[in-house]
Amino acid sequence: MRTLLTLLTACIFAIASAQEIRLTSQSFTTEKPLFVVNGEHTAYDDLSYIKPNDIESIEVIKNQQAIDRYGEAGKNGVVVVTLKNFKKPKATEEPVDQNSSIFLRKYSTGAQPLYVLDGKIIQQEDVEKIDPKNIESIEVLKDEKATNQYGDEGKNGVIVITSKKPPMKKQ
Repeated sequence: MRTLLTLLTACIFAIASAQEIRLTSQSFTTEKPLFVVNGEHTAYDDLSYIKPNDIESIEVIKNQQAIDRYGEAGKNGVVVVTLKNFKKPKATEEPVDQNSSIFLRKYSTGAQPLYVLDGKIIQQEDVEKIDPKNIESIEVLKDEKATNQYGDEGKNGVIVITSKKPPMKKQ
């Protein structure tokens, strides 16, 4: 099994390397596929740190399917590597209120940002009561941008939340 995984890995890298050099009308160019390991875009050079025994699966995606899934970054193809024992990260803390839709972590420094909902300053408890389905966008302001817009109240950063507006009725 180890020999098979090693051979498979070597074949994938050989195919990817063979696709790197393409002849253009003027010179040679280097075009590498996108490498994705456990859902994260990964540099080609970092693949050498992966041990063959740690690989669960390798998927090669080409052409329009690669562009559809990974956008312009997938135009040269995508090599998707999933490692054994990979589990999606879970939240490190449980929400305080089980009915709450949004959970905000406490800062270790005790400093809390300013929360603004549709132009009005609100408390953290009010943010946790917002239904995520009603949020249009969230913007984080830091440093000078936060203090320029919100003065001293924004010194710890500002979380600006814009809620979805109900559609206007036609008259």
